[in-house]
Amino acid sequence: MSFNLSLDDRDIDVNVSSIVLCLSDDEFQGNIDFTVLFSEPVPEGELLRCLRLRIHSDEHRHAETLEIIGSLETKNGWEFTVHWATISENETKSKIEIPKQVELVWENGTGQSIGWFPLNAGDIPDTPADPSASLGSVSREKIVDDCPKGLFIEDLPRRKTIDMKWFDRDTPFTLVSGILFTAVPLAMGWYSGHRAMEIGSMAFSLVGVSIFYFGICKLFNKTCIVIENSQLNVTFRPLPWPNRFRPIPVDSIRGVSTRKRQHRHKENSGTRTSYSYVVEVSTATQGRVKVVSHDSSETALFIKNKLEQFLES
Repeated sequence: MSFNLSLDDRDIDVNVSSIVLCLSDDEFQGNIDFTVLFSEPVPEGELLRCLRLRIHSDEHRHAETLEIIGSLETKNGWEFTVHWATISENETKSKIEIPKQVELVWENGTGQSIGWFPLNAGDIPDTPADPSASLGSVSREKIVDDCPKGLFIEDLPRRKTIDMKWFDRDTPFTLVSGILFTAVPLAMGWYSGHRAMEIGSMAFSLVGVSIFYFGICKLFNKTCIVIENSQLNVTFRPLPWPNRFRPIPVDSIRGVSTRKRQHRHKENSGTRTSYSYVVEVSTATQGRVKVVSHDSSETALFIKNKLEQFLES
């Protein structure tokens, strides 16, 4: 669909592809993906600052304006993602009014309406031919060069690395939990005087050992994103940890994006929702490949931008 946008005394043709709302995927529920192709270049910062998707309900008496939370420039145009929190936070989707059309607007003081477009409810493709759906930070501005806490950047002529420490505020709790889950079962088995109880307590204490080892890894380990010898690789060090990442040739990487994931935790008081942000690379053969994830949207977007910079250099 082609529409017109007046920007800085320029009339820019705007082509918008299918707008898709994700309903059935728990991790990306509420994400709305769409592609926009502009006839003339528009700076990314201006796009993130001004482009909005507006959802109208109650016969247009109420509207929700959604900001861009992720962007990726591809050969087919700009891939954008917004997040409709009403969907992801409500477990009874049948009670939510999903409109047939949404409005794309340009908010730069004048509030231009670019046009109305059909809203399609569906799933995110598993391995699209041009994987480019981009979810990222809720920040309007691009992340600056200030390195977030816990990240270490090394930019050498033949080797470029992004190191991310595992340590977080939950690390002490993980260590204490590991000690308790190890020591308490062993003590109960020891003082029980029964052979079967001793064996059972030893088996149960293995859970505590696993938790404690994870805590030790969080204390000392870091994730290392390395570009060397024309390959992208991800390793964990110094302590061993399972790693399924396989080196990817740099020339096969078609783009870098971030995606917002939703996690639900059952607690005594109900269900708690948290989010993480996954940095991915898009390849022609493997589709989307996860590089790293982080609880902070700003940190994830910084890694994404720095990785793009390294891949282009």
